[in-house]
Amino acid sequence: MVKRIPWQGWVVAGGLGLLLCGCLGPRPGPPARFYQLQPGVRGSEDPLPAGRPAVGVGPVELAPYLDRPQMATRVGATEIRYDELHRWAEPLAKNINWVLAENLAGLLPDRSVRILDTRFAGGDAVQIAIRILRLDGVPGGAAALHATWSLTGPLPDGAPAGGSLRLDADVPGPGVSDVVETLGALLADLSRRIAEDLADRPEP
Repeated sequence: MVKRIPWQGWVVAGGLGLLLCGCLGPRPGPPARFYQLQPGVRGSEDPLPAGRPAVGVGPVELAPYLDRPQMATRVGATEIRYDELHRWAEPLAKNINWVLAENLAGLLPDRSVRILDTRFAGGDAVQIAIRILRLDGVPGGAAALHATWSLTGPLPDGAPAGGSLRLDADVPGPGVSDVVETLGALLADLSRRIAEDLADRPEP
């Protein structure tokens, strides 16, 4: 003879099962953290003199390994690790474009600086297109920036010009925020080199 279990028993057994599954199921991991590069040069609040060609900064082109929200850490010469818990707060190319424009506005107080996100299509502005070949670092280790840039627009000889730069710096602390601050400082150094390149060219 088969005994039937009262419905109250099924309810209790089901509740215990759900409780057990909840205890044994996967627990949520730590939340992701988001970072943004910041300018390293302060701008001037003085009025701009008239007559100097404006400067358009951008577009910024990233090496493919950088074009993703996760932060890249170089484990070795040929290995890169992406951290799911440490991410950029916005598309990295747009963040870098803004940082470089803000830096150059501070370094070139006699010029109007604006952000461009397309290639040069004519006009009265000198356009600075940047390609970031490397931008990564290791907490407590080192950070690196490799970049090239090209100048297009109303230049003296009318021909495109530009340059390249490879920078390295020690990361002063063990945190990811220390890496981000160091990368921001390297972008400030890149901005100074681009500003020097512009200053060395006479007016057209």
